[in-house]
Order: sequence, then structure tokens, then C-alpha cells
Amino acid sequence: MTNAFSPVTLGHLDIKNRLVRSATHEYFGEPDGSLGDRQFEIVEELARNEVGLIISAHACVTKWGRSSPEQNRISEDRFIEGFKRLTEIVHRHDGKFVAQISHAGGKAPSRVNEGRIARSPSGLPLKDQTPTLAFTLDEINEVKEDFIRAALRMKSAGVDGVQIHGAHGYMLSEFVNFVENKRTDDYGGNAMNRVRLIREILEGIKEACGKEFPVLLKINSNTTEDNGRYVEELIEMLKILKDSGLDAVELSGTGFSNLKDVPTPFFLETAAIVRRQVDLPIILVGGTRKIEDVERALEAGIEAVSISRPFISDPDLVARFKRREAARCIHCNQCFVLPKTTGKRCIFEK
Repeated sequence: MTNAFSPVTLGHLDIKNRLVRSATHEYFGEPDGSLGDRQFEIVEELARNEVGLIISAHACVTKWGRSSPEQNRISEDRFIEGFKRLTEIVHRHDGKFVAQISHAGGKAPSRVNEGRIARSPSGLPLKDQTPTLAFTLDEINEVKEDFIRAALRMKSAGVDGVQIHGAHGYMLSEFVNFVENKRTDDYGGNAMNRVRLIREILEGIKEACGKEFPVLLKINSNTTEDNGRYVEELIEMLKILKDSGLDAVELSGTGFSNLKDVPTPFFLETAAIVRRQVDLPIILVGGTRKIEDVERALEAGIEAVSISRPFISDPDLVARFKRREAARCIHCNQCFVLPKTTGKRCIFEK
């Protein structure tokens, strides 16, 4: 049996154990997009508690693609220093730090982004306007360059790699998913076209930052319609991205906040299918709350397990797992609400 606390190599990225803090929106960023003091404290506590790899909360690659007023940005050089400080904190504790970069796409409300995305004042898509169709080819090329420049800024901050956010309904997720992508040009239609933007961003980052600079991807393992087709095409897409230099993929999914009674880890069955067909390191996220969940994933051939909400309730989760104790997290989803209403992150926080 693979030991959860043994080292692992994910492409060009070596980590000291197989436990990853998945990118987690902390709600404590500053209005201008810079990192807030509380975010440094959160990362310090996680790094001190032996998390092998910490992935940052998603940072927007352009000022027009923020998902919320407190989301961090990496769209200008002035944000580099904050990520340099985060990296230094993690490195002091012998951990690795990967920065997640994103564009919210159709989830970028106009009140946050000065009306640049086709949204109603309530944040809902305009009638008959699919998010991916809202982007012209020039705008797609602009976003592509935004991602590449963001990765270069992160590299200059000393991060151990970047993760492209292609999940959870954000821009790149919209392009990948045939349910949302109704384009008829080179960025729509078959799987090769729908993954084209991610591939071009990946190749651009590798060219700009060096082929050995680790680039990870977060992507959904499921969708809301014709899931069998989606999984088949996901496998095809990941083979394309592996050939373009992708170092590892983190598999997440849709509806994870409502899967309380589903066997854990939530997306293990699909992840195992993908791993058998794609020679690419896989990080699995979703539902892991005890060491047995981690061991089940590792036994299925998954290289590492990523965790979000349990690290909010228990920053010392690695030590708990070593004692074979479960996380206190009860999947109540209050961590989506409490930071904005009380400043707390969890019902267990004193």
C-alpha cells in the first residue's frame, strides 16, 4: 500500500507527502485584489502543520475576470510581492506552493468587473447569451496572454508552479464543457477544439517560463448532461494536454457542496478510470475527511489527494491523519457563508 505520508513526484514537482491543500477561496482578499493579512496567517498555519503542497486561492489574471470583490489578482506586477511572501512562508516549513490562476468568465458579475462580461445586474447571464459566445477571438487571445503573463509574474515570485483553473464553471471550464460551449469556430465543437484554449495557455506558459516550470490543471470529472460522453472526451483532452507538457491534473467535479451522502472520495470512480487510460499524475479532490479516504484513492492509482474544507476546520489535519483521526468537518457548507457574515471560517472556530 502506498503511504499517504511518502514523497511523490508530480511531473516536475516533488512534494514531501501526498496531502494537498486544494485551492480554497478564503474571502479575506483586499478590495484592490491584493492579499490580506489573514491569508498569510492561514497559509502559515497550514505550512507549519506539514501540508505537502499548498495551492493558493484562485488569483484572477485580469481585472475584468474577478468572481467576487475579495478575490486576489495577479494581473499587474504590483501583486507579485504578496505571492513572493506566501511562497517564502511555505518554503520555510519545507512545503511546496503552487499558485492557482483563473478567469471567472460567465461567473464574473458586472458589479465587480465594470460591466465587461455580458451579465445582468443580479449576476445572472443575459437571456440567450451563453458565456463562451460572449468572447470574440480577439478577447480569447487577450485572455490567453493574460494567463501567460500571470504565470510569468508567479514565477518571478518564486512559486513552485501554477495551476490553471479549468473547473467549477469558470471561463476555461465553460470552454471545455459541451453543455455550455456552443461555439462553432476553432474553440467549439469536438473535444480537441474545446480544450484548445487550455492547450494554448499551457504551451504559452511552458514557452515563457521554461518546460520544467510545473503547470497543473484543475478540471471537472463530471458534468450535468451525458456524463459518459464527457468522461470519454475528458480522457481525450488530458492526453492532448499531457503531450503539451501538463505536469499533473487535479480532478474535481460539479455539485460537490451537495454530495454529503455520496461515498467518499466523491469522484474516485471516474479518477481511477482516467488514471488507467492517461499516463498523467492525478490529484483527487472532493469529500476526503479521513485517512481511509486517502488510502482508498492511493490504492486506485491516484498519486495525491487534495482537501479543502477539512483543512478549514482542522489546519492540523495531517497530524490527525497520522493518528488515524478523522476531520471534524461535517460538510455543513457554512464555510461559504461565515467569512462574509462573521469573519469566522468554520462553525468550530472559537
